[in-house]
Amino acid sequence: MSEIDKRQIILDSAFRVFMKKGFHNAKMTDVAESAGIGKGTIYEYFDSKKILFEESFINNLEIGYNDIRSIFDSDSCFEEKLSEYLKFKYHYLCLQTSLAENFLAHGELVSKRIKDSFMMYMAKYYDHLNHLVNQGISEKILREDVDAEIMVSCIMGISNNYLGIKVLFKKENEIDYEKIINSLLCGFGK
Repeated sequence: MSEIDKRQIILDSAFRVFMKKGFHNAKMTDVAESAGIGKGTIYEYFDSKKILFEESFINNLEIGYNDIRSIFDSDSCFEEKLSEYLKFKYHYLCLQTSLAENFLAHGELVSKRIKDSFMMYMAKYYDHLNHLVNQGISEKILREDVDAEIMVSCIMGISNNYLGIKVLFKKENEIDYEKIINSLLCGFGK
């Protein structure tokens, strides 16, 4: 197994352990056991549990971004991409719930590097959604005079807040993606 593969296995295992047990309850032996390696091997790659946490979190952001990017890079039409993006975000939020709760409870875990990485990926999501809105305009699904910044903000709000509420209250069966898209396309006025 290459060094890169071993490092990735440790990061993936650490992320699962931190999600399940939280930072403070997770032990390096838990991560080692999950990765199928010795505890000492972890320290060959990461100096501390906090650094491993940080690296595993940032690695997960990158994996999530790469998955979402594949949606935006597809040849699908505007509505299909938007629907796939919203479905992905819902499932991603489901996986992240325990981690988000840890972050809210333990703000000291959110280092500047994590904040900077998070903001970098949010900017990338914004750019992709901006391109998606422009695709919607060129496909004549959206009006030519639509304010892209407002539309992107609405999509981001739905994908983070509305879907986040559905995750918190475990109401997946109440999500009607077509209704969400119709609301975005038709607006809320009379």
